[in-house]
Amino acid sequence: MKTHDEDVGALRRAWLPILWVFVLLNMIYADILSLMDPASPIRLIMVGAARVPAGLFVGAILMETSIGMVLFSRLLSRQANRCANVVAVVINIPAVLLGGHGAYYYFFASVETLSMIAIIFLVIRWPASDSEKKIGPNQAPDPTVLAVTPAASASAPFGKLRATADRDAPGAPPPSAAQL
Repeated sequence: MKTHDEDVGALRRAWLPILWVFVLLNMIYADILSLMDPASPIRLIMVGAARVPAGLFVGAILMETSIGMVLFSRLLSRQANRCANVVAVVINIPAVLLGGHGAYYYFFASVETLSMIAIIFLVIRWPASDSEKKIGPNQAPDPTVLAVTPAASASAPFGKLRATADRDAPGAPPPSAAQL
């Protein structure tokens, strides 16, 4: 049976990538509107003003931290997730706040900053779940956790995932040929 902490952890793991996608969409649209603003530094660069090549590389790194967090916030363990999200937010908030000008940009920067603060709030208050606590030498793992194993299937040439908890339970009948 799942504990409340495990449910909260699963919910946080689901919300983090959604928030990072929301932040990214706001960043992208703010940059698109900046291209339409005649006084924007981004537009001046696009029409041929001198630019520092390293500046584009730094911009790429900044965007990649947000893009990577969409994937990493779903895959990393709780502790690694907390560290990675905090680092990504600490890197991105100053870049967002200093990245543009104009009322439209400040509006987007506010939304992005509040979203990243929500990300920090989620990861800082993420409780440790029982599944991530270390198991001592005299403790057995939780038997209610489903084991998922790949199984070959004629209908799915690359295999499929099948929950094996019911099949491998003590006292369960052996699987039939159709179940394999």
